[in-house]
Amino acid sequence: MRTDKDCKKLGRGIGLSTALALSLSLLGACSSQEWYAAGREAQRDQCKKLMDSAQRDRCLQDANMSYDRYQREKTPTTAK
Repeated sequence: MRTDKDCKKLGRGIGLSTALALSLSLLGACSSQEWYAAGREAQRDQCKKLMDSAQRDRCLQDANMSYDRYQREKTPTTAK
């Protein structure tokens, strides 16, 4: 069984598309929150490569979104 530490390492040193492909094969080994964290870490690595500071700052702001906020924003609220 994979540990939280293993899941966090998943996003390091590999491209985002590779991490996503690998995640499909190991989907049951880590929680969705751990997968989210690994993806955010990979995104932060990509953000750091951006030369334009404004683009890099926006990218890092998105990459640093908390899992809870992500869940709230991805789940549409229903108006009553």
